[in-house]
Amino acid sequence: TNNITQELNIITHPLPEVTLSGGGSICNDGSTTDIIFTVNSGTPPYNLTYSAGLISNFIANIGNIYTVSSNQTGIYTIQELTDINGCKATSISGNAYVNVNPLPEANITAYPQPANILNPQINFIDLSTGHTSGIWNFDDGYTTLTNFNELIHTYNDTGTFEVSLTVESDSGCTDIAWQT
Repeated sequence: TNNITQELNIITHPLPEVTLSGGGSICNDGSTTDIIFTVNSGTPPYNLTYSAGLISNFIANIGNIYTVSSNQTGIYTIQELTDINGCKATSISGNAYVNVNPLPEANITAYPQPANILNPQINFIDLSTGHTSGIWNFDDGYTTLTNFNELIHTYNDTGTFEVSLTVESDSGCTDIAWQT
């Protein structure tokens, strides 16, 4: 009988482990938040498939840390991560959620227009929506919190004044209205 001996080298690769983090609450003003994918083992580069709500995304040839700046509302989850050796991550952890908050809408009006030195009082009306607070700036050194309705301001001098109302929503989003 002939005995055949053959030596085999078996190489094992560690399975990739990936963690998802980031996200948060942002305003609908073009702001973004970071979604971070961190790979702790395996052999780079990696191919990543993740979902943002109902939308699936594929990213090829990423390194150990990959960041997506997003303003898309939804729950972000990792569907699959594969390293260069074809090893698939079995340890997938973490989550990210992006919430995009609407902006309040600042809107003001004033009367009488124009005022004069004999009648220096001007009525300002806060017509804004979606806000929980606001600050009037009368462009003469005076500011006051909004009362969500009408208020009267008296100017001590003549001139042209650029009045503003900055409003803020309960989620911290802001808008500003101007009137001259």
